[in-house]
Amino acid sequence: MPRALTPKQEQFCQVYIESNNATEAYRRSYSTSAMKKSTIHRTAHALMQNSKVAARIRELQDEDRNHHDVTVASLTEQLQDAYG
Repeated sequence: MPRALTPKQEQFCQVYIESNNATEAYRRSYSTSAMKKSTIHRTAHALMQNSKVAARIRELQDEDRNHHDVTVASLTEQLQDAYG
């Protein structure tokens, strides 16, 4: 079921996964040149509270976790085979 995110919200989610920093993700996804630092921080925090954005971030985190689990498992298996 597709999420109804705007392109900027999706970009925010993607950058948040990369940086783990909502303020940085907001700066890289939205036009902030006329905004105060405190406003950027507050707006980024509010965006993190958006249920659709939060759900998408959880979805991306789960995908990332699953990807890393497979990689770690396969590397462990290869290492065991090499030493076994």
